[in-house]
Formats: sequence, C-alpha cells, structure tokens
Amino acid sequence: MASFMKEYEHLKIQLKEIKLATNNFDEKNVIGNGGFGKVYEGELCHSNSEKKSLVALKRLDRKYGQGDPQFWKEIMMLSRYRHENLISLLRYCIEEGEMILIYEHASRGSLDGYLKDASLTWTERINICLDAAKGLSFLHDPNERQQRERHDIISKLPLPKEYEEIVLSATSPLMYTSIEELKGLISKGVVINQEKTWLSITEKGEHIERIYIEACLNLATIKDDRLSHPSAHIVNSR
Repeated sequence: MASFMKEYEHLKIQLKEIKLATNNFDEKNVIGNGGFGKVYEGELCHSNSEKKSLVALKRLDRKYGQGDPQFWKEIMMLSRYRHENLISLLRYCIEEGEMILIYEHASRGSLDGYLKDASLTWTERINICLDAAKGLSFLHDPNERQQRERHDIISKLPLPKEYEEIVLSATSPLMYTSIEELKGLISKGVVINQEKTWLSITEKGEHIERIYIEACLNLATIKDDRLSHPSAHIVNSR
C-alpha cells in the first residue's frame, strides 16, 4: 500500500489549504451531496501555477458505506485517464482522518441539476445520456480498459509510428518498459486485426505475416486484394 500511495504523492494537498478554500467546510460552500458525502466548492492552487481556480471538493463520509477502496480507486482511475465525458481529478487529501477528492469544477453545475432545466429538448437529453454512457464505458468496459492500458504505455514511452500502430492494434495488451523490449515481443509475433492476423518483424526489419482463414472469409476486411493493417508500411503476404 505504501508503494501504491507513493505513486500519487505528487497529487496530495494539505488539509489546511482545503479548510481555507471551504471556510472550514462551511455549509454555504456545499454544492451537492451523494453516496460519497458532501461536495463543496472553493478556490485552490492545484498545479505549479500560483493562480487559484474554482474546484469541487468531495469529502468522504463513511456513514454512506464508502471507504478506502473507493477513495483510492477514484484516484487511480481519474488522475490517470482523460475523457471528454469525465470530470478530471486534480488533487486529494488524506490527513487527520479526512479523505477528500478534488475535481475540476463543472461550469454548468451538477448533471442532476442541469437535467432539471425545462428548456432542454428530448434530443438534447438523449445526447446527454449517450455522452454519460460513453464516459462510463470508458471506465468500466473491458475493451475500453485495454485501450486505456495501451494509451497509457504509449504516452509514457514515445514510439516510432509503426510500432505505435502495432501496439494499438494488438489483440492483447503488450506489456513492455523499453522500445528494445517491445521489439523483442514483436519479433516473436503479435496477434492483430481482432485475432485474424499474426505479425512479426525480424531484426532486419522484415515483416512476416500469417493470415487466419477467418480473415479471408470476412470480405469486409478485404480491399483491392489487400487486407487492412495498422500500418500502410507493412507488406502483405499470404
């Protein structure tokens, strides 16, 4: 647990700063209440800049049944990944028995409050539902989780375009800590194209490819007698 917490040490903020921002958790600063506890608003410095900005602070209240697992899971997920339909986590505080999560402030207020606007059309409401579903899918769908594992790796280790495309197209996530390690994995062969193609790149840069019969039977993947690939530089072979 200590090593896990150390990974997110840079996101910690002192309780005294939160108390100043919320006027010691004054009820006048409460903007919401949910299964985690009360949500306050206040102005904080949450980056290298000394300029303060409005944030939302979610204060854990254990009487609602939530606790450490939910708190750390929220930090792990929302500080690492970005999605247009998710509120980003900026900071957290764990001090003097308090567990507080700090998010970017939603300029239009909470979703439940926004949906009470009688002027919203049904089309707008449906689009809101779809956008919310996309955000939830990004966090919970197994296929989306694989895409988050790959994008996370790529963002930390810049790759040549061809290798990046192979990583993104691999059926199973490729785990590596260096480009040389990745090249070693690919030289042994990687399954891509939704398990329809096996691809290997030798030390000489030669592309060896094996196409499974399912790929040939699926006409949607065939175009101009060439199968689709993650990179146009990969020469097809049969």
